[in-house]
Amino acid sequence: MNGFLRFYEVSILNASYKDISAKTAQIKFFNKSGGVINVLEYAYLEAAEVYEKIQNNEPVILDNCYIKDFSLSTFKKNQNIADNEYIKLKGFSAENAFFDCEFEVDFSHAEFQSAKISFKNTRFGDGNKRFYKTVFGEGDIDFSNTYWGRGNVDFQMAEIDKGNINFENARFSEGDISFVNTHFGDGKVNFKNVRFGDGEVDFHYSRFGKGVKTFDKAEFGKGLKDFRKIEFGSGRLDFKRVYFNDGDVLFDESEIISGKCNFRGASFGNGKISFDLTNFGKDEVLLEKIDFSGKILSFYQCWGNIVSLEGCQLNCFIDLRVNHIKYLNLSNTILRDIIDLKKVDTPQKIDRINLHGMRNLGQILIDWKENNVYNAITNNKEHSMGEIAEQFLLLKENFNNTGQYNDEDRAYVAFKRFELEHITTQKIAKNPKNKYWMLPLYWFEKLVFDKMGLYATAPLRVFVSMTIVFSVYSIIYTIVPYISSSEIICPQEYTDFLHRLGNAFYYSAITFLTVGYGDCLPTGIFKVLAPLEGWMGVFMMSYFTVAFVRKILR
Repeated sequence: MNGFLRFYEVSILNASYKDISAKTAQIKFFNKSGGVINVLEYAYLEAAEVYEKIQNNEPVILDNCYIKDFSLSTFKKNQNIADNEYIKLKGFSAENAFFDCEFEVDFSHAEFQSAKISFKNTRFGDGNKRFYKTVFGEGDIDFSNTYWGRGNVDFQMAEIDKGNINFENARFSEGDISFVNTHFGDGKVNFKNVRFGDGEVDFHYSRFGKGVKTFDKAEFGKGLKDFRKIEFGSGRLDFKRVYFNDGDVLFDESEIISGKCNFRGASFGNGKISFDLTNFGKDEVLLEKIDFSGKILSFYQCWGNIVSLEGCQLNCFIDLRVNHIKYLNLSNTILRDIIDLKKVDTPQKIDRINLHGMRNLGQILIDWKENNVYNAITNNKEHSMGEIAEQFLLLKENFNNTGQYNDEDRAYVAFKRFELEHITTQKIAKNPKNKYWMLPLYWFEKLVFDKMGLYATAPLRVFVSMTIVFSVYSIIYTIVPYISSSEIICPQEYTDFLHRLGNAFYYSAITFLTVGYGDCLPTGIFKVLAPLEGWMGVFMMSYFTVAFVRKILR
């Protein structure tokens, strides 16, 4: 045999084994070159001897025993018992045993009746291993350090009540493994450091209770890993440092009531990773420090509290069109492909998004209004003004790459506003005396760059600002001559208000637009105001030109 049991040879010796059996089964294990690497001895029991214990309702103690072709289906057939009738196994224990077979080892429809059920350190030979619809009762179940030869392993529709089930350090060879529709109860479920061989691993429709579920450092072979439509119940769910290998990993439509779900440091191969329509419950989901280089990572229409991809390498298409996530953490990630956050016809809401420290070498498909980006970024109260500004700058560059120029402008304005707040606050915090020059500079930039033109992103606003400045100067030129000796001298002098108003607007226009016909001359204080208006006119026309051309040429 190959796989974890490698090649082996069984010899039956006519020597008693520890008063358990009159015969001894000696098993030699070989490497591929034919060299002996281990020799184990077991008490030799015929399957018929085990059947007799079951029939007599005696405790079934198989510790340190070698049994070949054990099958409850065969037992039922010999006893004319219906296939779907349960067989009670009293006081069962099979620690350090060896179940060998030609075709299969069958515990289907077994009903274990013991405080503890142990297969610890047991080896299963080549062939199928069936625990179909097995009832394990309320006791703990121990499959730790077991070795499973090639062939399918079937725990489909098995029932575990309140006890813990332990597969820690189990080793599976090639073949499909099924826990479809298995009920794991409220105890702890331990698959820590389990090695699955190549083949499909299927937990479809299985149900878990309140206990901790751990797959820490488990290794899967190549093939489908199916965790769809599972009820994980409450209690921590741990997939830390799991090696998933190549093949699809599916958690679609699964549900977690409560308890942290942790995939930190897991490794995925080439295949689809899907959490579509998954309910992550009220606790956090950590998929951190992972290199996603497969086909696709999908969270389509999932919902939950916290989903964290912090520190991940995002090298595949990522579908984040979620239903509702309260906090999405993409901090310190490196994106080399596409993240899709654009709202579709279905409901979609992300309350907070963290892009701090992200390196965007790909594209983020997101809409400023539909995704409520401003609030999603600024709702991170733990971030400084500088960190928020950095995230808006990242989005500004992203919107430019995706051709969303209006959204680019919105992100740029937000970036400049938070950058201004950050720089001003930092300067004053460094030296309180800096406020005497930083605050005037702050309000100047706030008024001229922000309010007048949204940092050259709104030509219409610049035009309105120009009109306001021009009108203010015109009114000054109209009113001041009534209270001082300053006035505008034109070729034709009029004393009525309307003509004065017309001359004032005319002079203000040619000054603001720097036309300067020279037919009207300022006197008094207007000799100071006129050059100032001319300078402001040049500045604001340039400001308008930049904003207008920027809009048109993109």
